[in-house]
Formats: sequence, C-alpha cells, structure tokens
Amino acid sequence: MAAETAPDKLQGFLYKKSPAGPIYQKRLFTAENGSLSYEGGRHRTKALPLIDIERITQTCKMRLEFSVVFRVVDSATTSHTEFAFRAEDREALALWTQGLGKHIDYEKRRADQTFTADGGSLVPQERKAQKAAKHLDATFSKQSMTGELLFYKGSVIKPWQKREVTVVGPTVLYSKKGGGWQNAISLLETKTITINSTTNFEFELRTHHASFKFRATDRAEFYRWVNGLQQAHQKLTSQV
Repeated sequence: MAAETAPDKLQGFLYKKSPAGPIYQKRLFTAENGSLSYEGGRHRTKALPLIDIERITQTCKMRLEFSVVFRVVDSATTSHTEFAFRAEDREALALWTQGLGKHIDYEKRRADQTFTADGGSLVPQERKAQKAAKHLDATFSKQSMTGELLFYKGSVIKPWQKREVTVVGPTVLYSKKGGGWQNAISLLETKTITINSTTNFEFELRTHHASFKFRATDRAEFYRWVNGLQQAHQKLTSQV
C-alpha cells in the first residue's frame, strides 16, 4: 500500500486570545510536521502536537472565532486545555477549521498505523517476534531523538528543570510533562550546537536570537543527543 500523503501546510495569521484576559494577539501560525506552532514574544516559538487536539469548535460566527481543545495528558501539570482564536476573514476561518481537522485526522491515522505495525493487533508471541526483528532494524533517529533532559531556566531556587524533549522534523520541542503548548527551537535557525561541559554532560544550542542549555543524565545520553542534534542540523542546513 502506498504511503498516505500529508495534508498541505497551513500558514497564516490568527488572533490568539491571551490566557490573562480578553485580549487577542495577532500571531503567525503554522500547521505541519505534526505540530501547530506560532512565534510569541522574544522570538520564542510555541508548538502544540496536533494529535493531542480533541476537537475544533466554531464559537462565534459573527466574530469569526473558534476554539481548539486538547486532551489532558496529566491533570496535575496541565493548567488549561482550551484556546480561543479569531480569524481575519471568513475564508481564513474556513481554511483553519477545516485544514486543522484534516491534519488531526491524518496524525491519528498515522498513529493507528504505527500501533498496528508495532504489533497492536498481534498475539503476544507474534508481537515478541516482530519486536525482536524491528530491534535489529532500528535507526538512530527513531530510537534516540526523544527523552528527558534538564533545561537551564536560570532561576535562583531551581536553575535546572526537567523537560521532555523530542525532535520533530526541523524542530526541537521541549516542555514540562503534561502536554499543552511546547517550546520549540528551529534547527534551521540554529547557528551552533556546542559542548559546554563533558563533566556535567551539558550542551548548548544557539540561534540568532537566543541560547538554550541542556544537561543529560549520563555520558551515553549526553553524546547521543549532541551527536544526533549535530547530524540533524548538518543535514538540514546542507539542504538549504
């Protein structure tokens, strides 16, 4: 069976309601590679996994408003699950509500196919045999570019904090455990990936606008992340 083609990339301006009050801020949004993302203040990119979105609802036809609701991954750390948006015109409203629906359906179908391919419909003996065969075929990027790292926040009380980190396409996503909007670092905008300390297992990504420091838990994880990110960065920038 031929692989299903992903929906077209969505990109355009939407007004996102601020969680602090009834203020809508204009932001450039993009839906592709499994994420809905936008650039916030201080050139910081935020991203939400499309597969975590449960529904999209048109809330006010006259004001061209709609809401996006995502599932609660961890109720202890997820502060809110609904985000309100306002489109610039009726065409943009239809484009985003219908287009996001297509992206979400595509990501869920991909997840279902992966579940089946990973033995979701097999008996235990078949699943064990398939898992052993797949282990021999596992690639570095599939195995290692996701996990938990310490992220440098710079606060006095707790400067290093745990974050879930994963690489999706040309983007490094990191967030607190529990889902919701993730912070994103573009590998295309990354200038350098350097080792700060082999003793503390610390490395740093520098973009044109900011620097991001991470620490691994041990030497193996440290070199796995540094080497993997450098390889991904080199591959992406060589194609530009």
